[in-house]
Amino acid sequence: MSISCWLGKHDWVWEDATNACEMIGTCRQCKRQTAERRPLGHRWSEWQPHASGDCLAERVCKHCGTRESGGILHSWNPWSYEEDHSCGQIRTCERCGVAEHHITHCWGDYAYKAETTCDYEKQCLRCGAVSSYVNHIWHESQSQVRRYDEGDHSVTEYTSTLTCTRCGHSELKVEESTGMSNSDFQAYGGGTSNWNR
Repeated sequence: MSISCWLGKHDWVWEDATNACEMIGTCRQCKRQTAERRPLGHRWSEWQPHASGDCLAERVCKHCGTRESGGILHSWNPWSYEEDHSCGQIRTCERCGVAEHHITHCWGDYAYKAETTCDYEKQCLRCGAVSSYVNHIWHESQSQVRRYDEGDHSVTEYTSTLTCTRCGHSELKVEESTGMSNSDFQAYGGGTSNWNR
């Protein structure tokens, strides 16, 4: 044994432990091995269905043979409709038989329900389900402008009327913008202003 080894100062070389995913240290001088093991990390295979035939997934370390389970790995058949004139679809796992369901409509084009309404709808060509929303065609008119001071800035308010050309429904549209206050405008030589609330 060398003096350095006798003093506990080994020259360690870390290598793979036999049939294990960890490293073990061996002294170059005295060939002593460490009690400590350093993890090397497993070398996993791809996830595969469990050997029992269910859909539990597992993977195996290619080096040490350790097995790990986790997650579900189904083998799905294609989606198919459950009944005629129904949009319910089903698919089953060919391995374990579990089923999943969802709805897949076959929509036609959107169209107005009547000449004088703005109900815009489409219908499923398979089951007859309807999806709709209101789709106005707006015309903007009768704009009004109001200006006033609010604290250290001015507010310009624009109000206009929106009228639907199909059904006649009306709504007010209000927009605001801010700028220099009336007093600041005058202080900077802007002259007088008649802005009022």
